Amino acid sequence: MSDLSINIKNESDREIDETMFESVAALICASEMPSIRFEIGILICTEELMRKHNSVYRGVKGTTDILSFVSAQMPLMADGREHIYRLCDLIIDINQIDRQKGTNSLNAELMEVYIHGLLHLCGYDHIRETDRKIMKEKELHYQNKLRGEDTSG
Repeated sequence: MSDLSINIKNESDREIDETMFESVAALICASEMPSIRFEIGILICTEELMRKHNSVYRGVKGTTDILSFVSAQMPLMADGREHIYRLCDLIIDINQIDRQKGTNSLNAELMEVYIHGLLHLCGYDHIRETDRKIMKEKELHYQNKLRGEDTSG
């Protein structure tokens, strides 16, 4: 089972239900990479800061909903044993989430985007079509599982 530490910094003026972040990450990280200890920093921001990060880290002008980074992965000793730690960061533009939510609630959209970001931290990507299909299936699997729907079929 994966070990997990989450640090959330909310720089927006929106109130965020922070309890969702740990339970979703615990499920996905433990399922996808059970032998890895994750330390995840989450920054909730608005479009101004996201534009800056999107330009600096991706060379893309404009905002996006989430940026995911694996900052480092390293072996460290803890409890007398060697563990692999994966240090990660997620940056989330809460205003972009609000604009794109459609009929979803803000929290439901935030959870979907967060699942997408976590899957990136676990190594999934969507650049190639075959990878995109795999990642989309994983997203739907976890969305259904978190909503309590049967995912066995």
